[in-house]
Amino acid sequence: MSEILEKIQSRGYWRVRILPASSEERIATLGDLETAVSSCGVDLRGWDFPHFDRHAGATIRHTNYIQQDIDWRGIVEFWRAYKSGQFIAFSALRAEWDDKATEAQGNGGKWLSVEDSIFRFSEILAFTSKWATKLALDGEVVVSNELTGLGGRQLMLEPRRMGFRREMASTQDVWTHEQVCEVTALLTESRELAIAPSIALLEIFGLDIADSTVRDIQSELRS
Repeated sequence: MSEILEKIQSRGYWRVRILPASSEERIATLGDLETAVSSCGVDLRGWDFPHFDRHAGATIRHTNYIQQDIDWRGIVEFWRAYKSGQFIAFSALRAEWDDKATEAQGNGGKWLSVEDSIFRFSEILAFTSKWATKLALDGEVVVSNELTGLGGRQLMLEPRRMGFRREMASTQDVWTHEQVCEVTALLTESRELAIAPSIALLEIFGLDIADSTVRDIQSELRS
């Protein structure tokens, strides 16, 4: 196992898995697979998802998949892409590795940003849309998300927004969500598809928000 993946899993983390309807190989070479990942990345808020390092030797190649990892200024991530089109990414919850953010918010970094969560779902679905196009997928794609280490974690809003009147913390340590997406919907409604998982995650903290509130936060992202 990658040392960085071990580091990610030592604290709270986010795991996403994108799974096409069939397991047939869709990409012939590992070089083409690298090109596919690098060209499908999305940059909606100043950091790409997935982050693709173009430096020589950054990509590790295996028989039917490639992978990369990064550990930089509190950003700790790992991803793996398969010739079949399956894609898996692990991301540390940055609050626990960003010393400045942890000091500012307290609670030992055991907090989760409302905005960051909505942005992440939006990035995942936007990437899935581009990935489906690049690999000429049809039918359905399963997008599954898992957050681990939520027990006792507090929900936070950006300072520019009105804060909560009471503490909102999760008593549930692991949260999972599976979404079966039609490719045709992914191509035209990726941000709309990000609304349901956003609401489902936030409600376990005790926050009930409307679709319109999610859309309002999404409007801060780049097109």
